Amino acid sequence: MAATNIFSSLLIFLVFISYLSHLAFASKHKRSPTVADDAGWSPAGATWYGSPDGAGSD
Repeated sequence: MAATNIFSSLLIFLVFISYLSHLAFASKHKRSPTVADDAGWSPAGATWYGSPDGAGSD
């Protein structure tokens, strides 16, 4: 009887861990369909120095 209880608890735990890992890995691979890869933006670069529309120090 005790072995059945331990087995069912272990099974529930493993299913829960499997579900959590699936959520973690599945969320990393999703991309928003509204985000365009080529939107005409330059790479970000912000400093206190340089021209206002430049990308960092002059």
